[in-house]
Amino acid sequence: MSDMLDKLLTQKNFLAIGETGLDKVCAADYNHQRRIFELQLDFAETNHKPLIIHAVKSWNDLIPILKRTKIPCILHGYAEGITLTRQFIELGCYFSLGKSLFQVAPRILEAIQIIPLTSLFLETDESQIPIEDVYLQFSKIRNLSLETLIIQIQKNFNSIFTNRGNGQAMIPR
Repeated sequence: MSDMLDKLLTQKNFLAIGETGLDKVCAADYNHQRRIFELQLDFAETNHKPLIIHAVKSWNDLIPILKRTKIPCILHGYAEGITLTRQFIELGCYFSLGKSLFQVAPRILEAIQIIPLTSLFLETDESQIPIEDVYLQFSKIRNLSLETLIIQIQKNFNSIFTNRGNGQAMIPR
């Protein structure tokens, strides 16, 4: 297994570890999930790779874990309220938004307003919504031009995945 991981690490397109995380709704034992998640986090830190995190009803359990990491963490499928969003902003996390942009829940819209553009990614995941529509919806919600949004997300991508030439992960803290 170690040989396989070492070989993968040399691949140019091996950009991040994930999707990994904690899910209190799935059938897998939560304590086992937590042990595996911490191993994957350690692996990501050792190899200076960003971590893409999936979490369901476990965001509060992630906060103490993420407080100790120095690698960029992307919160996949993020759709939480303003209190958690503020905590993750303080931790320097990135937010990947998708279908939640099409929900009219005021708590989600309120949180979307405070996410720094420098901490933003957009996604479709398994949704049938075209990525173009996701970009347009975010632009509409935040009242900014599509061009500005595209440029910023490209900068975010570059800051995490391509500007790491010295082998050190960069995280805005």
